[in-house]
Amino acid sequence: MAKYCSKSIYDQYEELLTKFEEQEELLKEIKQLVSNLNNTIESLNETNKKLVKENEDLKKELLKIKANNNKDNSNSSKPSSSNGLKRVITNRREKSNKKARRSERT
Repeated sequence: MAKYCSKSIYDQYEELLTKFEEQEELLKEIKQLVSNLNNTIESLNETNKKLVKENEDLKKELLKIKANNNKDNSNSSKPSSSNGLKRVITNRREKSNKKARRSERT
């Protein structure tokens, strides 16, 4: 009976040892995954910082362009001839086929 008991304990020990080794392998894999994820996060953070800076620069440039676009002779030192579009007066009368009348002088 003592042999059976010691055999059973030894089998349990081997089973626990096998489970422990499996857990160690899983822990190594998890550590590697965590390391890879941390590297990815760092890379994404750097990319995010670059994109935020680029976005801020583009916003500043857009504000400058809008400010220049809104200037005309009333709110800057530009002459009125440089305002851009001039008002064009068009003749909207339709041409008729009638002969022009000459007034007779008396």
